[in-house]
Amino acid sequence: MRDRDESDALLKERFELALQATKDGLWDWDLINNEVYFSPRWKEMLGYRDDEFANDAALFFAHIHPDDQKRLHTALQKHFEDPHKNLYEVEVRLRCKDGKYKWILTRGKSSLDADGKPLRMVGFHTDISHRKASELKLYDASRIQSAVFNSIEYSLIQTDKEGLIVSINKGTQQMLGYTPQELVGIHTPMIIHKASEIEQRAKEFSQELGREVAVGFETFIAKTNLGLPNEHEWSYVTKTGEEIPVVLSVTALHDQEGRVNGYIGIAKDISKEKSIQEELLQSKELLNEAQHLSNIGSWSLDIKKNLLTWSDEIFNIFEIDKDESQASYEYFLS
Repeated sequence: MRDRDESDALLKERFELALQATKDGLWDWDLINNEVYFSPRWKEMLGYRDDEFANDAALFFAHIHPDDQKRLHTALQKHFEDPHKNLYEVEVRLRCKDGKYKWILTRGKSSLDADGKPLRMVGFHTDISHRKASELKLYDASRIQSAVFNSIEYSLIQTDKEGLIVSINKGTQQMLGYTPQELVGIHTPMIIHKASEIEQRAKEFSQELGREVAVGFETFIAKTNLGLPNEHEWSYVTKTGEEIPVVLSVTALHDQEGRVNGYIGIAKDISKEKSIQEELLQSKELLNEAQHLSNIGSWSLDIKKNLLTWSDEIFNIFEIDKDESQASYEYFLS
């Protein structure tokens, strides 16, 4: 008998030490008499001393967040319907002493009578507030990332490290006319580029980097892999063959260990900017031609920068070589 008492005491001591090591709170619920026991650690999680929170099941239920009440009672009911099959486990928010709520994972299991009806439940509370906070941050970041990725103002194309397209956003679909089913897992970005342009860029980058850059997907990522800025003007080719001028920036994606596991290309359609530039150039050419025919020159002076700009006809009127002389107010006075 003495040996048994000593064995029970040893098991109890080990159990207490295990609880302290896991930092979990213990609860023990007598379902027949509706009596419950909450361990000191269980109460400490909510900011209470042992004598400040009564061992009362109704008090526990009153501390559950209103939005989580139904979920907890559903989990209990499911467990009571088949205690052998359904482990009681649910995540809920409990109100702390300071009025704030803390996320708790509560788990338990029932002991049954001869007829299989629950007599008693024993379980644990685990503080998961830090995990929930991390999940919330991750969710918010995911929402922001999704909003950015699905922006229709930019084309975003993600590839694996070999160049195979793994995802495209709505902006890409709208700009190029392709559906995800037509590109993802099938093609590399080569399909939306001009072969001649890729070849030309490979030569340019080879000279710039002092090493040969292969024609192909490497042309797009050579600078990125060296940690260099990689933003250039390219021509995208739509599904119908139309060419669209874009500014394309290519960035590497990394796994948790910092290894490159893919790339993302972000492109902005600059058709409007190009059109405006062409219109301005044409207007300037027309103005120069009109001034030449009428032998009239024009000039403008930026007072803040002391920058004088002459039209081509001013140089012609004063018989000054445009390439050898720089327009300035002092030069004009001289």
